[in-house]
Amino acid sequence: MSSANILPIRCQGLPGLRNTAVCGEELGQELGALVRRPPRGMHLYKFGSRSVVGAHVGETGEETILKYYYPSSQIRSLVYGLRGSRCMRSWHAGLAFGQLGIPTPAPLVVAEAHKLGGVMLESSFLATRPAEGDALGDLVSSHGADHPLVTAAAESLRESFRLMHEHRCAHGDLKANNLILAPDGVVSFIDLDAAAWNLAPSAFAKQRNKDRTRFFKNWDDNPAAAEVFRKCFEER
Repeated sequence: MSSANILPIRCQGLPGLRNTAVCGEELGQELGALVRRPPRGMHLYKFGSRSVVGAHVGETGEETILKYYYPSSQIRSLVYGLRGSRCMRSWHAGLAFGQLGIPTPAPLVVAEAHKLGGVMLESSFLATRPAEGDALGDLVSSHGADHPLVTAAAESLRESFRLMHEHRCAHGDLKANNLILAPDGVVSFIDLDAAAWNLAPSAFAKQRNKDRTRFFKNWDDNPAAAEVFRKCFEER
């Protein structure tokens, strides 16, 4: 993603960024007004002490996924303020994955609130496009490992993992609910909070093994699915 597509945006007094390649000015203004708190009527996917996630359709009629992040402690607030947050990692990973051809919902707007002169992170906001389709784990459970869509998913994943190997990328949390299978058989990666890219070879090898182990853990109780996905991590 070219840096020319990323423009500053003011979000209720907070500094933010807008991905102009996929987020027009009207949508950007709409999202910028939501950075402080979740809007009424948001369809919640997750409501916890560290994050709130849900789907929202505003006046523009465009569906977006809104994510609100909150540090779990003062120490985390300081670490995220000094070293960067999970939210900003997800934003940059979404841009990087998209540029490399690894399917993921495009990030739209990001903004963060800091305190104590910017040293400590107070909260973060990220808006993305929704991922079309269903969680891969749910589809495998309901349709079976021999379904044509599951076969297509295996091929889509194999190509994505090849690209990730080529560019030394890792997802960091490959549970089946973070893999969304679209009707055309393409698998998108969501929840990029732990993602990394352009890793040093030694670090990449470690993270690649972690991704592989977590991915196949999804199919511990489903040998047929494990067999379908067996070649996904083979480098071609």
